[in-house]
Amino acid sequence: MLTKRGISPLIATLLLIAFAISLGLLIMSISTQISSEPTASINISNICLNSKFQVYKIKNRLDICYDQKNNLIRFTGKNNGAYPYEGLQMKVVALRIFTKNLIDHELFPQEAISKEISYDSGIYGTPQEIYFIPSVKVSGIKKPILCVDDPTTVEKIDLC
Repeated sequence: MLTKRGISPLIATLLLIAFAISLGLLIMSISTQISSEPTASINISNICLNSKFQVYKIKNRLDICYDQKNNLIRFTGKNNGAYPYEGLQMKVVALRIFTKNLIDHELFPQEAISKEISYDSGIYGTPQEIYFIPSVKVSGIKKPILCVDDPTTVEKIDLC
């Protein structure tokens, strides 16, 4: 004769569901506290405004040109910002878009760069505009910030 009685299966199921929900909420709460970074207060647009690439001017002309004979784009410029560049992208607008990463090392503030980039106008067309887009390295942020909203723009590319 058994006189001991357990809890009903319905109550046991409800207790298990309540336990699972509370455990899930606890894990979600802990994970959001761990994953939130203190960099939310960093203003990315101000960082990009203070990180413009500058093409040098020589005798009131930008030091950038297109050499049709050798299929080269030549330019000289500098990191005119307050932050180092982890990358610098050149985007040439013509019949087709040509994109080239220009540096493979860190470019420090006020550091100059001079490049000759192979560019085939037979494939891409005559260059109409060139955009320089820096990837800015900021302490406290793991990934560099790609400043695409306000790139340095060269609207007239002279022949060399």
